[in-house]
Amino acid sequence: MFERDYFGREIGSDAVLTVINPANAPHRIVLDMGEVAESLPRGRLGEAVLEDTQAVVNLMTGQEAPLTKGLIEITIPPLRAEFFGVV
Repeated sequence: MFERDYFGREIGSDAVLTVINPANAPHRIVLDMGEVAESLPRGRLGEAVLEDTQAVVNLMTGQEAPLTKGLIEITIPPLRAEFFGVV
C-alpha cells in the first residue's frame, strides 16, 4: 500500500536531497549514505536509499556525483540551493 501526500497523491520511493549554501564561498560536502538512510523513517524509503543508491544527480544541471565507498561528495556554489535526485 502506498502512502499519500497532503493532496491525496501516491508518494513514490524517490528521494530528493536539498542542499543550501548560505555562505559567500563554495562549500564541499561529503555525505555518508548509510548514515543518511538510517536517519530516514524506517520502511520503504530508508531501505531504498540504503540499498539502491549509486549516485546523486543535480536535478537542475544533470551533473552526477557517484557513490564511492559509501560516500557522495558534492560542492555547492556560494549563495545557492541545489536539488539532487538519488539514483
